Amino acid sequence: MQRAGLTPRAKVLLPVALLLLTALTVHRLFIAEPPAGNAVEVRGLTMGTTYTVRFDLDVMDGGERARVTEAIEARLDEVNRLMSTYDSTSELSRFNRLASTEPEPLSASTIEVLEVAQRVSEASGGALDVTVAPLVDAWGFGSAGEPPVAPASAVLEELMQRVGYRGLELDVASGTVRKSHPALTIDLSAVAKGYAADRVADTLAALGHRRVLVEVGGELRAGAPKADGSPWR
Repeated sequence: MQRAGLTPRAKVLLPVALLLLTALTVHRLFIAEPPAGNAVEVRGLTMGTTYTVRFDLDVMDGGERARVTEAIEARLDEVNRLMSTYDSTSELSRFNRLASTEPEPLSASTIEVLEVAQRVSEASGGALDVTVAPLVDAWGFGSAGEPPVAPASAVLEELMQRVGYRGLELDVASGTVRKSHPALTIDLSAVAKGYAADRVADTLAALGHRRVLVEVGGELRAGAPKADGSPWR
């Protein structure tokens, strides 16, 4: 039995139909404006780790996305300049290099985070201790990276002499911190990333974006659900 072939008309229309279908697909993927309630994601690096910020735009607007992205990066850069131990020029790094037991002025933001950390240290009986940076570095978990060999017991015992959150005297009223030991150093990594996530969420809310999910180094801050009512994941 002989199969019926395409008619001359079909042979002309089929390529045209395929061409139109391809054009519509390209238009939907790259040209057409997405529907309302679009989730936008911004990623990057900060404080020796990564961050991801997701937020909804009611209408996909390249200018608004750029404005929000710039605000996110500016806020994270500010926290990084103050509290990062991975930035040798940060306020905290400069404080750590000071071999002084005199009160030293620090920014209001750093004082705020340090005050929270000290309260948690007291409440937890020292389970959180922001002065353990020498031990963190000795074991290779700090900004210097992994040491060639495990630290000797004598080294650890010496380092323990300059570790202890009660060795920090914090004066919130004057905005100063004093070391009881000139070699005492501070690592706010356990608190600063959560603080950064809070500040980014506050910045986005000030710009009118409350449907957000902010993650900085594993610390999360969620705002209102997405535009379609579903939760952030």
